Amino acid sequence: MGGEYEAAKQFHEREGHLQVPRKHVERIVGEDQEERELKLGAWIGNQRSRVARR
Repeated sequence: MGGEYEAAKQFHEREGHLQVPRKHVERIVGEDQEERELKLGAWIGNQRSRVARR
């Protein structure tokens, strides 16, 4: 995996928040110039769940 931070940054710059719907898929262009689709909503939700369990 990888690119989730870039996807979150891109989403935040466009939307102005990180309240990402659970099923949201963000398209990013990686360093290799390949377009990728990342399940950003699920990733954000998982990160929040992990922090809450601490």
